[in-house]
Amino acid sequence: MPPERPAPAIVIMRISAIRSGLSNCTTARASKSFVVKRGSEPRTNSDKAERAIRGNAVSCHDSSRALILAIKRRSLEPVHSVNPDMRPDGGRSVPRTAPGPPDSACSMLNHSFIHLPGIDSTLEERLWGRGVTTWDLLENDRAAGASELRDAISISRERLAARDAAYFAERMPAHESWRLYAEFYAETAFLDIETTGLGGDAYTTVCGVLDRTGFSAFSRGDEMDMLPEYLEQFRLIVTFNGRSFDVPFLRRELGASLLRGAAHMDLMHVLRKLGLKGGLKGIEKALGVGRPSSLSTLDGRDAVTLWAMSQEGEGEALETLIRYNAEDVLVLPRLAAIAVRDHSAGTPMAGYIVDDFPEPDISVLPFDSSIVHYLASRRGKIASYAP
Repeated sequence: MPPERPAPAIVIMRISAIRSGLSNCTTARASKSFVVKRGSEPRTNSDKAERAIRGNAVSCHDSSRALILAIKRRSLEPVHSVNPDMRPDGGRSVPRTAPGPPDSACSMLNHSFIHLPGIDSTLEERLWGRGVTTWDLLENDRAAGASELRDAISISRERLAARDAAYFAERMPAHESWRLYAEFYAETAFLDIETTGLGGDAYTTVCGVLDRTGFSAFSRGDEMDMLPEYLEQFRLIVTFNGRSFDVPFLRRELGASLLRGAAHMDLMHVLRKLGLKGGLKGIEKALGVGRPSSLSTLDGRDAVTLWAMSQEGEGEALETLIRYNAEDVLVLPRLAAIAVRDHSAGTPMAGYIVDDFPEPDISVLPFDSSIVHYLASRRGKIASYAP
């Protein structure tokens, strides 16, 4: 395991402020787009946030619960560096380095055969039962070693070395995509969107993305236009019901080529194969992986209302919507870990250890508890947590 890097600071800012160029001290209101870095202590007040980003900002104050940052460094300017790793001394951002070519013999995928021609899950289990548990063993197995299969194994090694997760995802059922997670863990992003509804004229309002460096929220407008470039760095995208909902919505608005080069792990299909059915919040509750919060009383209909309120001038409604989205996104890595553990149990793929996905402390994201209480009370719900 590589040595652990120092925990980066919290960075919260309008993404559009980065893009515009910061030649001098520029103030950006954090009510539209947020970046939250992991390694933070629980902070809710702006004076605490200022201490967290000491050396990277010259002022931080509270305005209608929104955190205001005055950024002084142009090192945050590139569009693709929305979520940089900041050195503790306030120096320039440290670029993300891509992992080197993997050793396929040490990969969980090395035990997976269902992407190969002519092999389904039943035949795969029979092969495992005969002791044929790796690509090497399958390649040399006389009973299964047709030339077409050997060629496919050779291509598999090449595509794995090229970090082509999509190649494998396209050749296995959606509910088997959990097999990709351990291999592409460091190149994975978890994604969830909020919309104005489900109809043909509905559109995306917020897209939250969690990767190994933190959580980012892109709201409708200039920030959303930056999303395609930001997502290009990831090999695996993880969603819940994203095949039917999130990805089609985003492609309709941002282009049909969005995420075509990445594999997609839709946890709804993966968990359904384990007998876990229903919506995200129901599964989250059944597995006990949710985070206690007053926002847990909200649902998708409330997300629609929050956006409408923000467009009518309720300033803190958008902040509340982003916080709601962040809490949904943060539960996805926990579900992914459970899915990989339970699906791999009793197979040659069991035992591959996947570290817990780094979680930022999203308590720094402001929200209006009075709005949450209003939305909960109008449907007879009672908030289970008092901030």
